[in-house]
Amino acid sequence: MATWEDNKPTDSRLWREILKVWPDFYKHIVWNVGNGNTIKLWDDSWIQGVPNLRSQAVNNNIQGLDETTLSDHVDANGQWKLHELNETLPPAIIDRIRKVRALDCLLVAISNVFINPRDRASFYLLPLDEWIGWNLERKVCFASVPWSVAFSVACHNIWAWRNLTNKSSENTCPKEPHRIILHQAKQMQLGWSMLEERRGITELYMEPMWRKPNLP
Repeated sequence: MATWEDNKPTDSRLWREILKVWPDFYKHIVWNVGNGNTIKLWDDSWIQGVPNLRSQAVNNNIQGLDETTLSDHVDANGQWKLHELNETLPPAIIDRIRKVRALDCLLVAISNVFINPRDRASFYLLPLDEWIGWNLERKVCFASVPWSVAFSVACHNIWAWRNLTNKSSENTCPKEPHRIILHQAKQMQLGWSMLEERRGITELYMEPMWRKPNLP
């Protein structure tokens, strides 16, 4: 975080004035969690009403963990690793963390399985229309299922799972969403293949770019 001591003789007057108020301004910033790769778990303010987790720690077990990010405490299934924090943070804060949905945990879990690490920047940061086109154009398969098929199944399930969790806190997202997505995508691919054989279709043309539908 920038402070007044960070200014340089060559800094503009505007920047110097910004640095004066930056500490107070920073107190009112709350991070949008996203995939959690750039949020410092202990020092950034990512829970509404909590300055940072370091101020809530009940012991000194966090020494040397300055660079720990949120994503470091989300497992491969997109679930919080709260057992690692139980001895360091009070129960009330643990409950607050449990209510935060890291990007979303669903997207983290899905990207960890289906998206190559070098491609994750595109997966997370592209504008919506470009993001849809990028996913539909990916020429990769998982268990013989094209990603374009798995992607459409993933979008439907993410929407459905989010609606369930929004309706009631008792509803939770599946621990291994990628397995459900791949299973359903296989069934969809099999059903489409059988339909193609029945109709005698030998080639299917797919529009490579997503287009906004013309709504009445």
